[in-house]
Amino acid sequence: MQKHTVKQPCTLIDFLGSEYPQTSKTKLKKWIENGRVMVNDHPAGLYAHKLREGDLVQVTDGSSTSKSIPFDILYEDQHIIAIDKPAGIATVATDNQPCIFRLISSLIKAEKGANKVFLVHRLDKEASGVLIFAKSRAAMEIIKDNWHKNDKKYLALVEGNIQPEQGTIRSYLREGALQMVYECKPGEEGKLAVTHFRLQQTIGKYSLVEVSIETGRKHQIRVHLSGIGFPIVGDTKYGKPDGFKRRLRLHAYWLTIEHPFSKETLTIQSKLPKGFTRVEPRNENYK
Repeated sequence: MQKHTVKQPCTLIDFLGSEYPQTSKTKLKKWIENGRVMVNDHPAGLYAHKLREGDLVQVTDGSSTSKSIPFDILYEDQHIIAIDKPAGIATVATDNQPCIFRLISSLIKAEKGANKVFLVHRLDKEASGVLIFAKSRAAMEIIKDNWHKNDKKYLALVEGNIQPEQGTIRSYLREGALQMVYECKPGEEGKLAVTHFRLQQTIGKYSLVEVSIETGRKHQIRVHLSGIGFPIVGDTKYGKPDGFKRRLRLHAYWLTIEHPFSKETLTIQSKLPKGFTRVEPRNENYK
C-alpha cells in the first residue's frame, strides 16, 4: 500500500493525477471504483471528493482483491457472506460510484471465479454495521422469505436524554418527494412500522439507545426516533443539523439469522466504530 499526504486542498481525482502522472484518468477512476483508494482509512467516494491539507490518501497495489476491500468480513461460507459495512458508502448505487455490492462482487469474482452475489437487505449509506449478501439466488430467496424472523439490533446515539427510557413506536410510513419518509395515518398508502428502543447509556446531552425492529421500512429507525423528539446525531435528513459534517450515529451491531441450508442459527456481531459516542464541535472527516 502506498501512502500520500495531501499538501494543499484539491479534488481526489486531481490529487491522484498529480501523484500518478503516467496513469490515465480512466484508470484512476477504476482504482476508486474497485476500492483501491482510501482517504483517512475510509473508502473513497466521489472522484471529486474534496481533500484538505493533511489528509492521508492510501492506494493498494491491487495484487490481492481481499486486501483492497475497505471493510472486515465477519462471516463467510459457500452460501453467504457478511461484512462490516463502513459509514459513507452506499450498499448499492445506480451510477458508477463505488458501492458495497460492486466491491463484494469484485471480491467474489477474483477469489471464487464466476460466482455472483445477491442483495438480501440494505443499510443506509451513512449507517454502518452488519450487512449480508447471498452467493446464490436460492440462498437469497430463503433468507428474504424468513427475514421477518431474524433478530436485528442497532445502536443509535440520539440528541437529548431520551424519555421514557424504553418503549415501542408503531406508526405508518410512506415515502414522499426527494426520498423523504413520513409518518402518516392508516389508509394513506403507508405501511406499518414497529420499532422497539431501550436506553443503554446517557452520555452528556446524548443517549446511546439499543433499537430492534419488527419491520424493515426505509429510514424506519431514523423517522421513528426523530418523531418522538430524539433524532439521531448526524441525521441531516430527519434531525437537527448543527452546522457540522457528521457521521450518522446508527450502527447495525447484531444480526441473528437461520442459515438458509444448514438451518444453524448464526449470530453475527459488529463492534461500534471508533468515535461513535464522541461528538465534538468540528467537522468529522469520516469518508
